[in-house]
Amino acid sequence: MPPPPRTGGGGGPSAQSWGAWLDRNRFYVMAVIGILLVGYGMSTRGGGGGGGGAARPVSLPASDEPPKPVPGAKHPSALKPHPATSKVHAVNEPREDDKWIGLHNKYAYEVQAKAKAPGAISTVFYGDSIFEAFRGSKLGIAADAFAGGPAVWAKHFKAHALDLAIAGDTASNLLWRIRNGESPAPLGPAVKAVVINVGTNDIKKMAVEGDAADLADGVANGKSLGAAIAAIVETLREEAPGAHAVVMAVLPRGDTTKGGDAAWAQPSVYTPSIDHTNAALKAYAASHAESVTFVDCGSAVLDKAGGRLSKEALPDTTHPSAAALEAIAASCLKPALDKV
Repeated sequence: MPPPPRTGGGGGPSAQSWGAWLDRNRFYVMAVIGILLVGYGMSTRGGGGGGGGAARPVSLPASDEPPKPVPGAKHPSALKPHPATSKVHAVNEPREDDKWIGLHNKYAYEVQAKAKAPGAISTVFYGDSIFEAFRGSKLGIAADAFAGGPAVWAKHFKAHALDLAIAGDTASNLLWRIRNGESPAPLGPAVKAVVINVGTNDIKKMAVEGDAADLADGVANGKSLGAAIAAIVETLREEAPGAHAVVMAVLPRGDTTKGGDAAWAQPSVYTPSIDHTNAALKAYAASHAESVTFVDCGSAVLDKAGGRLSKEALPDTTHPSAAALEAIAASCLKPALDKV
């Protein structure tokens, strides 16, 4: 590429000479500019492949939009504004699901947003699909089966409560979420109660991944699952020392592998594990009565004639209908919270 016009005599090159030079060498000029821009872009990202500068810290977005999920990320939480500080040792693991990761990040953002208005939240709900039904959604997507849930929530809890429940969660998934951005700690001392409902997916998982003998060993299952849920309670008590924990019993569930009305029969294949888990939770709450309350809302889903589940209350043998959610909220959870 020929050199640019040089200064001659007492003055600089004319505009005409510069224009002519640029016109003749525009290809070379654009190539140089492109190289410089690429180099700058790589330096601001920390370089490609093997190295460069340190990663930039994640910050809260200025808008109300939650951060986007990062598919395949080693640490699924793209937003960790307040990692929990619990010393409780228990299995906690995320789910490898983009929808789950995205919903977790949304909840972590909601906690931070609510923390900007001190005193706005006094009760935080943690759980699985049974509590996510209060949002009218399943994994963050509107679900017809849960369409009546938001009305129940608005009637009994909405004013000062936050629902952080995700369908399909096991105890270890929930504990991971609490330790990675969904802790109640940022909400401050205004949090007077945390409500926990988890365990039915753990028992279902035993049936899917184990064998009949494993599922039938209700004593062992109840002991291990009860300990896992107790670890969640202990973590929440550390994160929100002034909050009282309300632990809901695992609801009875039917067996969809059986045809017809038999699917709602009780006891089901899950009953031994459910009963022993609830017994463990009840004993745990009794030994920590000053800060933990155990509530069994199972009667809301049983047929009044006895011996079976109500089809109206549990249309799919597992998830409460809107009417059953109303009964659970009004006759079981609300009275317990009113005493806190």
